[in-house]
Amino acid sequence: MKLLLASAIALLFTVQAAEARLRLGLAWGTDNSWMKTIAKGNIEWYHHWQEAAVPGAPSSVDYVPMYWGPKYASKWASRQAEMKKNQPSRLLFVNEPDVESQSNLSPSRAAELFMSEMVPWQKKGVKVSSPQIVWNFDWLDSFMKAVKAKGAKPDFVALHWYGSYKDIAGLKSFVKKAYKRYGLSIWLTEYGVTNKSGASASEMADFLQEATSWLASQSYVKRAAWLGCFAINDPPDSFASAKNAFFNSNGSLRSMANWYVGASLSKRSLSDSAAHVIRSPGAIRHLKGRSANHREIARNLSKAAERDAEAESASVDDDEDDDEESSTRSETESEDAHCDKYCKLRAASVANASEDDDFLKGDDMGDLDSLLD
Repeated sequence: MKLLLASAIALLFTVQAAEARLRLGLAWGTDNSWMKTIAKGNIEWYHHWQEAAVPGAPSSVDYVPMYWGPKYASKWASRQAEMKKNQPSRLLFVNEPDVESQSNLSPSRAAELFMSEMVPWQKKGVKVSSPQIVWNFDWLDSFMKAVKAKGAKPDFVALHWYGSYKDIAGLKSFVKKAYKRYGLSIWLTEYGVTNKSGASASEMADFLQEATSWLASQSYVKRAAWLGCFAINDPPDSFASAKNAFFNSNGSLRSMANWYVGASLSKRSLSDSAAHVIRSPGAIRHLKGRSANHREIARNLSKAAERDAEAESASVDDDEDDDEESSTRSETESEDAHCDKYCKLRAASVANASEDDDFLKGDDMGDLDSLLD
């Protein structure tokens, strides 16, 4: 019996060690024929908001459906019909309920929808996310309390982060606070840099690499998807910078995408996976060193090819011009240029939220399953 138990424990920790790493994904929103260009290397999953799986996407790349909100009820009906034939392992729940222009739901209404739209799939064994908030921990607190009162809870917390290329500290504090507050694994289902912050191409690339490398170093962050699946001359809106783009106007990959697909992100150790401990200083130095190497490669080898590929576009990503402009910016430039409305709201919410609220205690939220993706 002891031998059998020991074998079972060893197998469990072997699985945990294999799974305890960041899975990079795509927030898909462009020409479906381009999927085959980028769905390789590090890319292991994607979401498509309220839309269906991308035709021709590799079967090895996990499609995660989303219940966007009541606005797209008919789309959700179609997704559910598809899911009955091919049940997914994970589901995402409501898109940015704390933003008026998005799903814009009260916590109580979101809790009702969670019970009617998500819990039936949970009962079938599907893992489901929290609402994908942008900034408001008070909103998410109220939602968590409401679903707890109904005898339910999400399996993981999904977040969106947008801000300045100067605010890597803000991204870290937002993600860390969510984990410490709710005790559930984290998915960052959208992250990127705002148009308002005025990042150059190299500043954007540096931010992507630093942010993604940091996410990979946090054992509780299971999946992440940079908002880059669009052509640089065709951004989805004016809020996020066009330079977040993974694609040139002809569908070829930009240097940022090549890094994202091919970066050698550090795998976590077994002890880190099991205990969520902080990495050793030596491991951190090693990770930073590799990140610097990738930045050097991206800058030195890709600039000329990228400019040539985009020459036909009116929105050419001229790295040299961008960098020159960046170098002449005033050192005393107002921080308001880098922190928009939601950046300020998020910073206040993070500052006001405790790291050890007791309203989720007693729910075994830190069970072994939370160590796995």
